[in-house]
Amino acid sequence: MAALAVPAPSRVLYGLSSGEGLVFTIRDARQLGKDLDPGVPDKRLLVLLEEFGALLKVASREGNTLSELFRQVHDGGALSVPTRREPLTRHARM
Repeated sequence: MAALAVPAPSRVLYGLSSGEGLVFTIRDARQLGKDLDPGVPDKRLLVLLEEFGALLKVASREGNTLSELFRQVHDGGALSVPTRREPLTRHARM
């Protein structure tokens, strides 16, 4: 039986506060003016939430993008935050 690949401890996120923060944590490479942001090569991420209700409370805040992001993940689309000055994207399916 093959071992299950588990994210390294540095790839564990305790809680979520915004869709932007989640996409930033797994972002693709992008050009920032003359500089290149290499993005995050290892897209594996374990998000630990102690209470699902806390996530729902955060997602219900006005202007919060978590709910929209979860719908994008469910639908298999690219994750993106295009409204930022320096947009974030994660193209591959999660």
